[in-house]
Amino acid sequence: MIQHIKRKNYLIIYLIIYLIIGCKENKDSEINKPIISKIENSDISRQYNWSFFNWFSIGDIKLNDNKFQEIGNKYKNIELKLSNDSIYFKSKPKEAIYSGYISSKKFFMRDYTYEFYQNFLKKELNLTLKDSLFYFENKNKHHKESILKNYFNEGFIIKDYLFAINELDGVVIVFKDKKQEDFNDEILSSCSIKNNIKLPYDKIIDINTVKYDILKCNIKGASDWLCSEENLRFIPLFENNNVSTILVPMDCADFNYRYYLLTIKNNDIKASLYVEGEWYDPENVNDLETTSFEINKDYIIKVKTENINGDVGVNQVKNYKITEEGGIKEIK
Repeated sequence: MIQHIKRKNYLIIYLIIYLIIGCKENKDSEINKPIISKIENSDISRQYNWSFFNWFSIGDIKLNDNKFQEIGNKYKNIELKLSNDSIYFKSKPKEAIYSGYISSKKFFMRDYTYEFYQNFLKKELNLTLKDSLFYFENKNKHHKESILKNYFNEGFIIKDYLFAINELDGVVIVFKDKKQEDFNDEILSSCSIKNNIKLPYDKIIDINTVKYDILKCNIKGASDWLCSEENLRFIPLFENNNVSTILVPMDCADFNYRYYLLTIKNNDIKASLYVEGEWYDPENVNDLETTSFEINKDYIIKVKTENINGDVGVNQVKNYKITEEGGIKEIK
């Protein structure tokens, strides 16, 4: 009987130990398990060809000019292929990835990060961040040999765009499905702006002989600058960091010689600046205020105003720089 009781006690102890170890192993396996499941019949299962489209800073991160140039050079010629379990760089070995669908809020983890991407996608590409999204993650991000981690470790796909997140550099790199490029380029061909002026620029416009290019496509905000014309008239200036700049005449009011510099990014007018023209008080036409501008080889815009508010001899010079988002920022 005692021997039987001992065996029974051993059996109970063994069972308890087995359950503890078993529970621990199950818990560990859940911790190490990818947060997404593999999708066998996903429309992402076929390989896409992705090419570099654009890149953006994450949140309020500011980059100096050297970093700006470095990132542009790093990504501009990259092409990718993607399948459920691998990602390929052109002319480089493939890397293993986890992939599948995941809750958007779970992927971004924090509310402020989720809200940033929600606003960013809508503003820059007119995309809606839905409750779930297709996600990928570098399987080898902790390995020294990983090539992928030199560029990014994770990202997501919405429609024809792949967003690769590089937290170390503080940027998100946008790639576009090349299968859509020919179609989109055909639609937007009349929308292209050829910014081919040579810097430095220091011209004065002759309103009697000036010739304008005509914009024949839809750009957000263009209707505010038509000045009673059917299509937007403009003079192309320069393009830098995927931001185009143009001059548009505002000759439909009291003064027929007034030009604004507009910035355009992703078919959207981002900012404006009055840079050239004349103004005077209708009751005293002799008190003429004139404004002119120059652009140096570093894309700095210098705006000079003489006889401010009709006060002869009062001059003002201000310098401006175009931000990566297309804004116009005054600098010292």
